[in-house]
Parts: sequence; structure tokens; C-alpha cells
Amino acid sequence: MAGSDSSDVVVEEAVALFYATFKQHQAVPREALTIACAPGRVNLIGEHTDYNDGFVCPLALDKTTVVVGIRAPQDDAATTQLASASFPGEVLSFAADSVEQLEKTQPSWGNYPKGVTAVYLKHLQRKAPLGVHAAVVSRVPFGSGLSSSAALEVGYATFLESLFELQGISPIQKALLCQQAEHEYCNVPCGIMDQFISSCGQKD
Repeated sequence: MAGSDSSDVVVEEAVALFYATFKQHQAVPREALTIACAPGRVNLIGEHTDYNDGFVCPLALDKTTVVVGIRAPQDDAATTQLASASFPGEVLSFAADSVEQLEKTQPSWGNYPKGVTAVYLKHLQRKAPLGVHAAVVSRVPFGSGLSSSAALEVGYATFLESLFELQGISPIQKALLCQQAEHEYCNVPCGIMDQFISSCGQKD
């Protein structure tokens, strides 16, 4: 659901969801958690023209998607587990060392973080897995034209970059990788506008 909460409130919700979901990590101090966020966007002019080489005028919103978590334990480092406040009681699990698509029985929203994980593995030619235990809370409403999918992709990509100290990826490259994830793993032939503004937008 949409809300007018500050990003600090959303972060605290995500932290609380992390500890509530992953009770085995209760001893992990809050300051040891990695926290990342990315905004949704509104487009003032040029809707549906970014993938036809047209002009657009998007703005980043103060409604964000927040990802909070830690690396997966060493004995299960190749598996990612994600909880989302938008899908209560459900924990998504997928292989974090594989570029294979999610099984069709998996929740469809999982294609976004799975896709980001896969394109980062391919882009970085990384052999080590990108397994995490994390919680996601979003104030970007689904299906509203405010790019909730791009906010999830960019927020999750930023989370992985920080958590695993992935170097050398510019905001523009991150946007392109997230677009690739949506093309290849979500089967959505989107343009670059949504991921670009979510990754590159700056306040004021």
C-alpha cells in the first residue's frame, strides 16, 4: 500500500520484518545489517516513448523500496531467502549461484531479485554465490504506474553491491543491468527510463 511515511519509518519496518522472519539472526546487531533503498518514479511527459527513442521527463518519488539483510550463512551461502511485507507469511527461496530462471511454482515477484542476482553473476563473471537473508518493504504501490518493479530491482541491486562490496558498477550500469533482469527474467520488454531514474535520481 502507498503511504506518506519517511524513509526512516520504512527502514524500521524492514528491520523489524527481518528479525521477525529470521529468528535465527536475533543476535545480529542492527548496525551489522546492510540497508539499501530505491525510489519509484512519476513521468511528467513521454509515457511509452523511452523504448522508441523518444523523450521523457521522469522524476524520482519519495516513495521507496527498502531492502535490509545480511549474507546467507556459510553453510547455505548459495541460497537466498527473502521476506516481503507485501506478501506476509511467505519466504521466497532461490539459488544464488545460478543464472537459471525461477521455477514456475515460485512467487512471480521473485523473478525481480532472482533476475538481478543472475545478471550480476554474469556481468561480474562471479563464481561465488550472492546468497542473502533479507526483508523487503515498499511504499511504491503495485500496478500504479510508479515503477514498483524498477524500485525493487534497483534497491536489490544496491543492496547486493553494498553487502558483497561489488565494485566498478556505475549508477547507469546498474540501471542497464536491472533493465536486463526485467527483460530476461520477467519477460517485460521495458525501456530504460524506470531503472535509470530509480538508480540515478537525486534529491533537488
